[in-house]
Amino acid sequence: MNRGVLEMRCPKCGGANEAGSRFCGVCGASLAVARPVTPAAPAPVRVYCQRCGTPNPAGSKFCEGCGSAMGAPAAQPAAPAGAVPAKPAAGKPPGALWVLPVLFGWLGGIIAWAAATGTNPSTARKMLALGFLVTLIWVGVVIVLDMAESGFSFSDFSFE
Repeated sequence: MNRGVLEMRCPKCGGANEAGSRFCGVCGASLAVARPVTPAAPAPVRVYCQRCGTPNPAGSKFCEGCGSAMGAPAAQPAAPAGAVPAKPAAGKPPGALWVLPVLFGWLGGIIAWAAATGTNPSTARKMLALGFLVTLIWVGVVIVLDMAESGFSFSDFSFE
């Protein structure tokens, strides 16, 4: 996909769009059936969608990647030809967050989940599950100890 070269016209408004665009940068219409145009030089200044990060030509009202209104996006310098916009890397949450669910059960699991969900959602869900599991184990231990203290015995029940 050759980003930066205008190669298709919008079937609704006739606006020129880049090759591979799914939505028109002028009117926001779908470009599923766009007609090709003559190639032009790449735009020196690009604007990036605040929602999905797709680079768009300066002056676009709608994102060519997701179709959302551009609003007032920040202009960034043009990327070299063939460059793919960098996506934020999924980081690793701090190891200390694992202590929260172990020490504080479900509440610690919720706190750890909220802290880690932005960097690694999969690890965040595991922390939340660990918090609930630790809580269930503690509840089970308390119930068993209470039953033992009260003198409970299964032999007191008769199933006849």
